[in-house]
Amino acid sequence: MAASMLLLLVVAACSSDDDSGTPSGTTTTPAQVAPTQAPVVVVAAAPAPTQAPAAPAPAAAEPAVNRMIFATNTPTNEHSDQRMFCCFDALQLRPMYENLLGVAANGEFTPGLATEWSLEPDGQSMRVKLRKGVQFHNGNGEFTADDLINFYDEFITFDKAHVFSRIFWKLHTESIEKVSDNEVIFRMKRPNAFLLLGMSDRWNQIPIVSKKAWTANGPPTDATVDPLAGTGPYQFLERKQGQYIRFERTPGEHWRITPDFPELEFRWINETSTRLSALLAKEVHMVNLPPDLQPQAVSSGFVIHKNQNFGTRVWMQFYAGFPDPKTGVEGWPLYPDAVLLDLNVRKALNKAINRDEVMNAFAPNGEKMILNHFHPQFAGWNPDWAKNFESEYGYDPAAARALLAKSGFNTKNPLVIKTRIRSCVVMAGCEDVTEAVAGYWGDVGVKVELITIDGAKRNALSRATRGGKAGIGEGIVDWVDVDNSSTHPVFALANRQTWHATGGVNGFATPEMYNIVGNIQSQMDWSKHTADLTAVGNLSYDLHANVPLWYLPAEATVDPDVIAEYKWNGTEHGTWTHMEEIVAVKK
Repeated sequence: MAASMLLLLVVAACSSDDDSGTPSGTTTTPAQVAPTQAPVVVVAAAPAPTQAPAAPAPAAAEPAVNRMIFATNTPTNEHSDQRMFCCFDALQLRPMYENLLGVAANGEFTPGLATEWSLEPDGQSMRVKLRKGVQFHNGNGEFTADDLINFYDEFITFDKAHVFSRIFWKLHTESIEKVSDNEVIFRMKRPNAFLLLGMSDRWNQIPIVSKKAWTANGPPTDATVDPLAGTGPYQFLERKQGQYIRFERTPGEHWRITPDFPELEFRWINETSTRLSALLAKEVHMVNLPPDLQPQAVSSGFVIHKNQNFGTRVWMQFYAGFPDPKTGVEGWPLYPDAVLLDLNVRKALNKAINRDEVMNAFAPNGEKMILNHFHPQFAGWNPDWAKNFESEYGYDPAAARALLAKSGFNTKNPLVIKTRIRSCVVMAGCEDVTEAVAGYWGDVGVKVELITIDGAKRNALSRATRGGKAGIGEGIVDWVDVDNSSTHPVFALANRQTWHATGGVNGFATPEMYNIVGNIQSQMDWSKHTADLTAVGNLSYDLHANVPLWYLPAEATVDPDVIAEYKWNGTEHGTWTHMEEIVAVKK
């Protein structure tokens, strides 16, 4: 598979400054990658008719349980309106909605509610043909272009819509033009390489909701109102806020897949030890557990299934280098006195951490990260990053102290930073990771203020910071936060670190990085991105733009008496997705 397609595979899910869930010269000639195929899908021909009618199939065996229960963290925002959430929170309604495209484990786009797509002559808009005959739940009719356009219009005009409405759709999309009931054109304001991902189940940005149900009932106002009809293999059954949400298999044969389990439940259990107890008691059938609790489950006969991709990134963000909200990168940096603008400081903070110790303690199943936003499988990877990692980023407290001293920080004038104690959806123990890292920083003389703050207050500080209304010591200037996200190497730069004027303040980046990423966004042919990817990676590496930690696989600990197989990518919004494809143990 082309390296550029691997990049498409993982340019996906989100980490966000808004709490919506819950993660020296090195330039070399970039490796050449095979061109990506044109963004056109030709649907495979239907199988030839048989010569004689097939014999009636025997009755399918029933699954071992009627309702499969997955226990995981409670979403931060429980709601019935799809416009309200992304990231992990999207899990709560994933089983009942579908998207235009899928993304296979090998990174290729696959037909979903769209059957074909092709680039228009303007080089930026996309013509999309829609699948015919797909039915909405509860008698709400057949899916057509009107349903797609209605949700899109309601999404981008909704002032409480999640952040992707601002940072992608409003910024880059002009409209969705109806050609016929089964054909549309996504009209773009400018070329954007991430359009197909925006249409896909990887992002889950435009899940198809029935316009008929929307017109009859209006958008759901909160979690007490039933979600509107979708087209997924499961339909909504019931929910009890803070406890669970349940789905039932749609009647008859679904156009894509008919799930093995008649019912599916997400049970919200925040305490990992309580999740383990529920699994051991066989009250639930699948859970996500931290590594320290997995051995107890395995010794009791339960089995760990891993996602098909390499996992979720866990790293730390430097909050500095914000552009001006009015002038953009021309007004960079918005807070010129921020201490985290100092390369010596950022490098010292990296070299003060014993990554091997922290990883062995909190992520023994993880893969060490060399550079956040990049992986050796991605287009643009520079092997010098790995070769020079120990000298540039490796644990060296003496060098860390020397770097701090070079910038005037010592026992009489200590470096002062803040870091937030926060949980991570994909990794239990993020709070402990933060405290451990803060301990290493304290060992080299850094004064670390540990902050505990709820998401709403944190978001208010974020808005004040990006709006230029926070001084040093206020807002989130000079904070360093642990973060976690399904891996998205360049999207993280393109739409997270460059969205300041439209709504976020994630991470550290320079005007040069912004400009290179702008080139990447505007080029629809991913085979031409490699040199720019390497260039922005070199800058990120050399400037210590963040604290790289590790990739952590998404894992599910399952009851083998109930679940025979669960294969999933693990890089979609919601992480544990496509549960309609779980293979059940039969009676």
